[in-house]
Amino acid sequence: MAAVEYVYEALNADNLEPALRACADVFAKDEPLAVHVGSTTSEIVDFTRPIYEMIVKNDCKLSQVVRFGVEGPVAAVMIVYNQEQLNQLDEAYLASVTSDSAAVVSGCLHSLEEIFLKMLPEKLGRDVPLSKVAYCMMRSVTPEHRGKGLAKVMHERMLNTARTEDYVALYSKTTNVRSKSLVQRQGGMEWDCVKYGEYTDEKGNKPFANMDMKLGNAATLMVTILDT
Repeated sequence: MAAVEYVYEALNADNLEPALRACADVFAKDEPLAVHVGSTTSEIVDFTRPIYEMIVKNDCKLSQVVRFGVEGPVAAVMIVYNQEQLNQLDEAYLASVTSDSAAVVSGCLHSLEEIFLKMLPEKLGRDVPLSKVAYCMMRSVTPEHRGKGLAKVMHERMLNTARTEDYVALYSKTTNVRSKSLVQRQGGMEWDCVKYGEYTDEKGNKPFANMDMKLGNAATLMVTILDT
């Protein structure tokens, strides 16, 4: 009997639903901010569905899905899209968020996005079209498929596609040491970080002041320059 092989593909209409749910389940259990505010898988599904649908609608090839077999379960997901699409989605999308926990998590991570967009032209010495800036929102591997190098292959495939499509930079925000190391091994750099305990939202509150630091203590801004 032939061994089952992993199948790598871009996010599309056929794999959107299982990819969405697999990624949301991992995020709810592993992401420190989500764990702290008590985000559920269903809340994360509702919060992120418009992003997945936007990626498919715009035929953005950067997002990766890994199945265990051609029609098997989703083993890993990497959600990446360009900053121009993100900006177009942001205003109406964020206004529609009804989950308090999702709004708190989104607000904290959005602060790193603002830092990045300010730093990028300063670092490169020129303005960059937002359509050529890629953002990695999530990189998730389900527990039963970890330790098999799936995240590494997804990341390499995504970088190759980004370079083929003339992207200038890729950025992500991570609390995961393994994810940070993966990005660094592929040429990424740490530009900044937001310490959870010090983060202050637009209302002047510090929602993570009492966060268990065993979950994680900061979100790190990781950047890969692609047009060197």
